[in-house]
Amino acid sequence: MMEAKTLTLFWLLFCVGTSFSEDAETKCATCADSYKRAVDDNTFEIRELDLPDGMCTNDTAYLISTPDRCCSNSCQCKYVHGSECRHNYLYDNHLIRCDYFLPDSCPNQHCCGCCLNCNVRICSDCLRKEGATCRRTCQWNEYPISVQCHSPYCQCCRKCEMESSCQASGGRCVGHPSFCRSGYYLSKRGCNGDCYCCYPPVQHTGYIDKTA
Repeated sequence: MMEAKTLTLFWLLFCVGTSFSEDAETKCATCADSYKRAVDDNTFEIRELDLPDGMCTNDTAYLISTPDRCCSNSCQCKYVHGSECRHNYLYDNHLIRCDYFLPDSCPNQHCCGCCLNCNVRICSDCLRKEGATCRRTCQWNEYPISVQCHSPYCQCCRKCEMESSCQASGGRCVGHPSFCRSGYYLSKRGCNGDCYCCYPPVQHTGYIDKTA
């Protein structure tokens, strides 16, 4: 955890010394108008490029066919969060998905923000060393571990694994007690890691609350 904080501090200091300026007013207005025309004309396309199974990358990959890219990558967005600066218009109009949209991480570009998605196959310690998944929030059958993701905003989530005793009781492994419905039992036995076995008093189904 200390290593992650030190690395983040290093990139923040490095980025302060390498920030840039631009004619933001003109560029922002032109880009927003260009995006709007492309959407109105149905010639707009943006999607995240798929990566082959089992591979990870040191960057996010996007395809924008029309119009051209409007935001310049910032050091802070790229190296502290492993992400790219995207135009506000895309985020505000739900044309891209971002777990977090961080305007302060794209300095000198007031029309842009750092579009951070946690669940991407970037070569963080979480993915590369642990084989786990970075997420904004761990899912019901996962638990957080203290391993670095590509951004300090993301959690490294490892999947719970069921042991025979939990399975024999008709239970399921959950990452937090809140995912086990009221009236059912919780046990720290029967699941690996920091997980709980949530099992019914009698044979029953529907006891996992995936919306907690």
